[in-house]
Amino acid sequence: MSAGYRLLVSSSSSLGIDQLIAYFYLILSTFVYICLYLTLAPRLRVHEPSILKLGH
Repeated sequence: MSAGYRLLVSSSSSLGIDQLIAYFYLILSTFVYICLYLTLAPRLRVHEPSILKLGH
């Protein structure tokens, strides 16, 4: 019974690691998107001032 419990814990922990990797890539892509937006925001301000009004 302890072996089955150990297998259950190891399988659930591996699933948790997969979820952590998925969340890590999601947060990383969001961070890159925000950095690109902040980099391009001064250029967009000249062309589209309404976009920055929505941001503020």
